[in-house]
Amino acid sequence: MRDLIVVGSGPAGATCARKAALRGLDVLLLEKSRHPREKLCGGALNPRVPKALGFDIRPVLDREVHSARIHAPSGRNFLVTNHGLSSYMIRRNRFDSYLVQKAEEAGAQVIQDSEVVALQQTRSAVRALCRGDSYESHLLVGADGAEGIVARESGIRSSWPPNRMALCMAADVSMDEADIRKLTAVDGESDELAMEFYLGTVDWGYGWCFPKAESVCIGIGCRMDRMRNLQVAWMRFLKRINEEKGLSIRPAVEDTFKVPVGYPEWSLVGRRIMLTGDAAGLASPLTGEGIYYAIVSGSIAADVSVQAIESKNAQEVLAFSQRMRKELIPELESAEFIARRLMKSTRSLEIACEVAQKDRIIRDLIIQFVAGSRSAQKSRNSMLKRMLIHHPLESALMGLG
Repeated sequence: MRDLIVVGSGPAGATCARKAALRGLDVLLLEKSRHPREKLCGGALNPRVPKALGFDIRPVLDREVHSARIHAPSGRNFLVTNHGLSSYMIRRNRFDSYLVQKAEEAGAQVIQDSEVVALQQTRSAVRALCRGDSYESHLLVGADGAEGIVARESGIRSSWPPNRMALCMAADVSMDEADIRKLTAVDGESDELAMEFYLGTVDWGYGWCFPKAESVCIGIGCRMDRMRNLQVAWMRFLKRINEEKGLSIRPAVEDTFKVPVGYPEWSLVGRRIMLTGDAAGLASPLTGEGIYYAIVSGSIAADVSVQAIESKNAQEVLAFSQRMRKELIPELESAEFIARRLMKSTRSLEIACEVAQKDRIIRDLIIQFVAGSRSAQKSRNSMLKRMLIHHPLESALMGLG
């Protein structure tokens, strides 16, 4: 009998397993595939990620960038820069493998090629049934992604509302440094690169180009209830950036993946079970970024697991929901508030870009919000106050009044 089984070894699962093992729990981490596994993802890490992890991630960083270029629906663009903050570009196959390595070093047992196909509840345990074997523990954490089995088998959540899921199409395109610079350079004189965000490319979503060491992740994503023809939008986006940047990008491989967006309006716990990361629906409704929220939720699940095992009281898992509602959900709610006003129309996006382009304070507040250098509620309220006082017409047109 284990103390804790963690299903899924992405950022949420590996973080949970590592932290719980460091604090003395007998932890088993189950992964259905084998690392290093391919995982298509934008791969842009929130500046808060290194602190949330608590160890050096430089061995698996491709780049650090300090700027983002925002392209308005009309085609004009502007640069947002903060040299005091870094966004980190990673490839998920290397990053996830590194986190699993850290979990093993902490004492967690990792079993790969072990897909969980069912769960069984007993009076005092949870049993994870895999192909060819089964494992039993006092507690279980679901970190198996947006379409994982733990949420369904535990009865916590059976499906996703269409407005809480986004569909993305993307490709990691190998490029030499000259072409990477053509696509993402801050300007012709600087060696700095920027993340590129194309607003209005799709309804209730955006396109992106994120520079890595020897490639650029190019993608688009939109909320599924607003999705029309993603393939057509993808081809149109590739044509646009080829024409604008003087390139001839033709991805050899492209793929789709789903990302939960919004904040959880459902339970995050079941009997002896907690959901983390994408399995819990933790990703920004504004950007779709989920790695930071995965790591923090995995860390909280580890804390709660230790508390429950030490007290010999499985009811302690209820504290997971309480801490999530206190520490993470308010930020996602604030992002939802902003997303609803920005994404509701091309006109709203255009107005917001126009204001941000001419108002440095608004740009700084955007950086603070995305980087989490202030609380989400304070950042949101400061942006609203600035808009209402200094840009009242634009505020009225966006429905902020």
